[in-house]
Amino acid sequence: CLDYALFCIFSLFMGQVAFANICARVISAAVNFEINIRVVFKSQKSTSRAAVGYFSLALFILVCGTTLVTILNEKFGISAYIAKLITEAAMFLLSWSVQHTAVFAENNLSKRRLDTIEA
Repeated sequence: CLDYALFCIFSLFMGQVAFANICARVISAAVNFEINIRVVFKSQKSTSRAAVGYFSLALFILVCGTTLVTILNEKFGISAYIAKLITEAAMFLLSWSVQHTAVFAENNLSKRRLDTIEA
């Protein structure tokens, strides 16, 4: 929601879809990281380790999302606002899956080793 709201505001004032998407993504990524590590995934993983994974994923999503929004808007004539919604739906599914399985996932191998040592 924050990303889309910022995208709409930046698009309105800047007029450039790609730049608006980049600005919105950068701001929302910082906010979303804090929410995701503390509330959504309640991760016990090191903040710095999770941040590296999260912001690497965010960069990948930024590049893919900006490219897709731009193509949908410029090549297919889809409204930038609709293109952003379509793109974000697809990117959300990918992003959540990677965050759940890799970025904020606890290191199960380390836990198993500790259990084996303690037993």
